[in-house]
Amino acid sequence: KGISTLIVAGVSLNVAILGLSIEAGNSNYTVIIPRDAVSGFPSEYAQHAIRNTLSFITTLSTIDDIIAAWPKA
Repeated sequence: KGISTLIVAGVSLNVAILGLSIEAGNSNYTVIIPRDAVSGFPSEYAQHAIRNTLSFITTLSTIDDIIAAWPKA
């Protein structure tokens, strides 16, 4: 299907987003996470997960940057 990049957003940096990012990377997908479209509990943990784990296995971005880079139809 030609899909090579996943943009991952939502709740649960604690488990779901972390697990999805690891498995997507293992399957050779590029993973982009907009920092302003994810959350976890407690919020301090979420920030640590982004900084100390997800930053090494994904590309971190913002919603505005993704929209700006999206090809115009």
